[in-house]
Amino acid sequence: MADSNVSRSDWKRQPDDPNPERDLGYEMVDWDVVRARKNGSEHLMFLPADEEMIRGEAFIVVHPDDVVDLEMNL
Repeated sequence: MADSNVSRSDWKRQPDDPNPERDLGYEMVDWDVVRARKNGSEHLMFLPADEEMIRGEAFIVVHPDDVVDLEMNL
C-alpha cells in the first residue's frame, strides 16, 4: 500500500459526502473546452481559464467518448 499523509482515522472522520473545497482541500477552477481534430480523430482539450495554470502544464486532452457530463447524468 502506498504511503499517505492521511491516517485511517482521519479518513474515517470525513463526511460521507464531503465538500470538495472545505473538506478535501480542492480548489475549484473554471475550464474552457476546445474541440480539436488531428488525422481525422477528434479530441477535447480542457484548458484552465487561468493562463498561469496552463504554463504549469494543467490541461487535459481526451477523446469525446471518454467524457461524461455529470450534471446531465444525475
